[in-house]
Amino acid sequence: MKVKLSETGHEQIKTRWTQKQKEGWTREHLCTEASQFAEPDTPWKEFFNVRRYALNCTPETLDRFLRGEVIQWQGFLAFCQALNIEPSRVAELDNLLEKLTQNIAPIWVGRESVQSELLNKLKGDCRIMVITGITGIGKTALAYKLAEVLCQDGFPPEVPIDFDGFNQPDNQQSQPTAQNFTSVAIELLHRVDEPVTGTQAKNPQQLLNKLVDNLVAHRRLIWLDSVENLLEGKTEDGSNRFKDPLWRHFFQKIVEAEAFPSRIVITSQDKPADFKTFGQTNYWHIEAITGLNAEERIQLFQRLFEQAEVDLILDGTNRAHLKYIGEIYEGHPLALRLIAGDIINRLNGNIVRYWEENKDRFRRVKRMIDEAEQADINDYYKTNILSNKSEKENLIKKILEEEIQGTIDRLESFFETAYLLLIYGSVYPYFELKQAWFFQLQLYLEYEEEALELALLTLFNRYLVEIQQHPGNEIHIKQHNLIRNVAFKNLKTPKNKRDK
Repeated sequence: MKVKLSETGHEQIKTRWTQKQKEGWTREHLCTEASQFAEPDTPWKEFFNVRRYALNCTPETLDRFLRGEVIQWQGFLAFCQALNIEPSRVAELDNLLEKLTQNIAPIWVGRESVQSELLNKLKGDCRIMVITGITGIGKTALAYKLAEVLCQDGFPPEVPIDFDGFNQPDNQQSQPTAQNFTSVAIELLHRVDEPVTGTQAKNPQQLLNKLVDNLVAHRRLIWLDSVENLLEGKTEDGSNRFKDPLWRHFFQKIVEAEAFPSRIVITSQDKPADFKTFGQTNYWHIEAITGLNAEERIQLFQRLFEQAEVDLILDGTNRAHLKYIGEIYEGHPLALRLIAGDIINRLNGNIVRYWEENKDRFRRVKRMIDEAEQADINDYYKTNILSNKSEKENLIKKILEEEIQGTIDRLESFFETAYLLLIYGSVYPYFELKQAWFFQLQLYLEYEEEALELALLTLFNRYLVEIQQHPGNEIHIKQHNLIRNVAFKNLKTPKNKRDK
């Protein structure tokens, strides 16, 4: 992200810089001091005489900063810290916040063929579409694209029901996260002002019939996210089936209905085996999605760099490095976004430097994945029958968690306010109001609104949070469940606990 000084901030910076010059500071002193903040693990003062500085803290960048021109956020923050000035008090925030609300739609590349195929099915006889794949692979993004087109075709938009409750206490859950069918059925009926009597609420079968009748009588689009939380593994065959039998009965009645104008889109890490017992396969479809292909991976990097207004130079070396990284993570969109965010925001788009910093780790990861691919599937199945996932899938998830933790660690050393906002925001399992996120951190520490706005912008530009804008221009924030899982572990670590 790029930022510049506000008019009043520009005057404050000029005044402070004049004071520092009177104390004997030169441009080289300020660049060295800023480099210490930008990359604290490097002894920059030892390089003072050779004029070596951190990537975003060069004298040329300093000149643009002092003239009030836009520079990368990493350098902006470092120069402010070196001058002992709170960045949020001198940054031009209005344009940044306006730009944020313009860029919240998820970047979508590739998968045109699968999107077209699934839309054709949903516009045809298919009543229930199940999208499966490992965490972060893009299931929700694909469901979003399907819902977007279906709503354009006349389906009334509805907020997804996300079953990823993340083990939160009931009093902290802002949406119905109970895994039983009854609570969700009541929520879906209430959305269309369909009255539910006390007797019906206590009779699950009546409630089930009432919801099916409503979906038969009206054209609705129901989106159920993270349905893997409704499933349980069966020891006899390793399959995953609904824990609450009412869910199975509900979907079976939909398949058996004579006519059904509504559509249901489901995302799940695990494949619900119950559907195979229904028959009438033209009424339901399960689509397993994998990572982006080689061309789509490069397209994703291009779009992310373009959105951040950072040049992506795709020469032979850079393309080869991005290709290798994409192959290691098998085109996993979440992993590629996090990597792109680090290259863009910390290294100003310097792919070669990122590669040099991480090449040993990438090669280690490649060896681990190669070994997982050669593992004895029979031995693994005996010990992991309930997970119904391959050793390779579990390994990729572990590698993703390590990538996320590395990103969070760098964030902590670079911008602690953003780090704290991320980990304290991990208590929210769903899209929640921006002010609720801010309040959650302000319960423990005193922060001005402007500082938290900058922290939020940092998280967004590093692809650590997703943002929605609701009617009334209210910004809602959410973390991907895998990012939130890692962030929550940081919150529980004693060193990060704060006293009120």
